[in-house]
Amino acid sequence: EDTPLDGVLRNLADDSLPMIVSNTIYKTLFRFLPALAGGQDQEDKKSVPWKVANEQIVDTKKGTVDNTVDIRFDGDGPSVRIRVRGTAKPIGDNENLLEIIFTESSIGPIPPTKFPPTLKVPLPRPVGNIRTTFCDNDLRLSRG
Repeated sequence: EDTPLDGVLRNLADDSLPMIVSNTIYKTLFRFLPALAGGQDQEDKKSVPWKVANEQIVDTKKGTVDNTVDIRFDGDGPSVRIRVRGTAKPIGDNENLLEIIFTESSIGPIPPTKFPPTLKVPLPRPVGNIRTTFCDNDLRLSRG
């Protein structure tokens, strides 16, 4: 018969704890700093002392995803680049639905600045997906 401690230890031993932590961080970022989580904040951008630009490149031929968020603080404040990279592969036969597994991340200055050096941050390999709808040759909608 399992004790409550056995259940806690089992959860610590499997992948559920890192995924729970990762999901919690992502939800917190999306709520308070949506640009860092890939969201497009529509609030009054003049009320914050920084500008954020984000970009996501999905290369289905190489099976990669590269998310970049640049934060530029007003005045002489620092500029920071956060990158999260991973793999992208189709789910089943549907090329418009991709499984994304983030494998590495980093934080550092925006190039060409080289100091302080970029710091690689380990990830617990969070998993997500992207669904893309092509409206025509020029317009697509991606969710995920």
